[in-house]
Amino acid sequence: MPRRRRAITFRQAQVLTCLVGKEIEVVTHADPSISGLKGRVVLDSKNTLLIKTRDNRYRLVLKKHGVFRIYLSPGRTLIINGEIIVGTIPERIKKYAKRIKI
Repeated sequence: MPRRRRAITFRQAQVLTCLVGKEIEVVTHADPSISGLKGRVVLDSKNTLLIKTRDNRYRLVLKKHGVFRIYLSPGRTLIINGEIIVGTIPERIKKYAKRIKI
C-alpha cells in the first residue's frame, strides 16, 4: 500500500520552503557537538544550513542527520525532521505545493 502524504497548512509550507532568517534550534543530531545549537539561519543550501549563533560564530549543519525546532512567533514552534527539508528552495516549493490544504 502506498504511503499517504498528509496535507500541510499554508503556514507550514511557507516555513519549510524558506528557512533563511528564521530562528532555529538543533534538537538532536548525529554529531553530538551540534545538538542544542541555537541561532539564525544565514544560508540554506541543498544539504546544509549555515547557522549564526548568538556569539557570532557560524556553524554548518547537515540537514539529513538532525531534528530541528523552528521558532515561528512567540510561543509557536515547529519541530521537523531534517530529511523533510533536504533540497533547494525551488525543489521544496515544488514538492509541498501539491500538499497544501487551504
